[in-house]
Amino acid sequence: NRLRPWGQLPSSPSLPRRMAQASRADAHAVRMRYHDQGVHRANRPSTQAARDVFDAVEQARCESLGSTFAGVSANLDAALDERYRARGYTHIQHREDVPLSEVLRVLARERMTGQDPPPAAKAMLDAWRPTLDAHVLRDLEEMAGQRRDQTTYAHTAHRLLRHLELEAP
Repeated sequence: NRLRPWGQLPSSPSLPRRMAQASRADAHAVRMRYHDQGVHRANRPSTQAARDVFDAVEQARCESLGSTFAGVSANLDAALDERYRARGYTHIQHREDVPLSEVLRVLARERMTGQDPPPAAKAMLDAWRPTLDAHVLRDLEEMAGQRRDQTTYAHTAHRLLRHLELEAP
């Protein structure tokens, strides 16, 4: 136990670190509150690409339900923005530079919350938006209206996967 000179307080985590911790805690809390693992497991696709998209839009669903609380919403927004900055998605040149699952997570979140996507997602959305079929965009819109019913949402997510040609018709 080391004595500190008079007037020097113990260091505390930096503001960005505390925000990151709060963001992770909020993401975990909304997942626990709004996600039914049994429903998810029963509907989860078999191929990896389809699973990635399915899991991403499910996380977006949970976070959209939790974002009705202003503090939670701000934390989740900050976490998503930081995630995309850390992965370098702010400077992508081609749509292949970012996974489709991340793009659909942001688009689903945008539809469900009515909030603008995080600034770090702009480049990836600009690269992908023009290439998405109208059926995909309609599926995302329909899923937004189903966000409180995980089973119905999952069924529409499967239709979305078929429109993306990640599942057989």
